[in-house]
Amino acid sequence: MTTLFKRSLGIVFLWLIVVDATLVAAIHVKRHELRSVRAQYGSARDAGEAPVPEGFSPSASPVVAPAANRPFAVWYGSDKCPFSKKDEQWGRVAATLQQKGVEVFVLLPDAAQAFPAESVKPAAAQQLAFVNGEWLKRYPVTITPSLLVFDADRKLIWHRWGMLRPEDASAAIRAVDDASRRAVR
Repeated sequence: MTTLFKRSLGIVFLWLIVVDATLVAAIHVKRHELRSVRAQYGSARDAGEAPVPEGFSPSASPVVAPAANRPFAVWYGSDKCPFSKKDEQWGRVAATLQQKGVEVFVLLPDAAQAFPAESVKPAAAQQLAFVNGEWLKRYPVTITPSLLVFDADRKLIWHRWGMLRPEDASAAIRAVDDASRRAVR
């Protein structure tokens, strides 16, 4: 009986070692992914204020940068991109962000890909066809559509590459609400 007990105990310990090794490997992979995202978009610990998306509209008029101490969002989309056009969640997210006091900008790949004024979501959003290089260097968007949401301290709090999924809408809004609560404390 003691041999069976020792054998069972050995199997349990072996199983625990395998589970621990799997968890350590998963943590290592996630840390690598996190470092990759931080390298791409910076982190909350970055020194200095993040650049703002200043630039020009498709008609070459200056676009006013987001107001200081106010959250803002940048949706990178194109009138020529079928995915931008059929992103059903964007209209709902844009309206909700705007209701929460988030200033929304639509960043375009170039002036020729501007949305007609009547199809810009939200209607009050400014379209940016030319944005400062410092902002693009820090946030190199390449996939249309993409959404980046910033808090009042101009820190990236949420982002999504590609079309928004239904659960992304609530996640983006929750990130804005969480940032607002942290700012109040």
